[in-house]
Amino acid sequence: MTEATAEIIARIGSEQAANGINVPLADLIIGACALEIGYAIGTHNARDFNRIPGLTVLSL
Repeated sequence: MTEATAEIIARIGSEQAANGINVPLADLIIGACALEIGYAIGTHNARDFNRIPGLTVLSL
C-alpha cells in the first residue's frame, strides 16, 4: 500500500459515504490497490466491489 493508495481510499470512501453508500473497508483497500496498478478484481462478492467507481470486477 502506498500513499497514492491511501488517497484513492480516502477519495472513494468519502464520495461513496456522501452518497449514502457504505463500502466495507477491506473491500475498499483491495479495490484501491487494484485501481492504482490497473488490475481487475475477481471475486464471489461482486456486489461490494461494484460500489467502487472505475474498478473492473469479474464475478467468479
